[in-house]
Amino acid sequence: MSTSDEQPRPRRRGGRRVQRARRTAERHAAARATAATVATIAAAAHRAPAVQEPPSVDHTP
Repeated sequence: MSTSDEQPRPRRRGGRRVQRARRTAERHAAARATAATVATIAAAAHRAPAVQEPPSVDHTP
């Protein structure tokens, strides 16, 4: 005995497949961004080492 003024069940946008695709796309974008950052950092490190080793000081006269 469902009345017409009954609230319709909120329809989920897209099926499971659509949501999975969206999630994977987001993950791929994030992975690409991180890869780009890592690549740029690596390139910068190659050009000028971020952690410069202090010159070895020997106190021998």
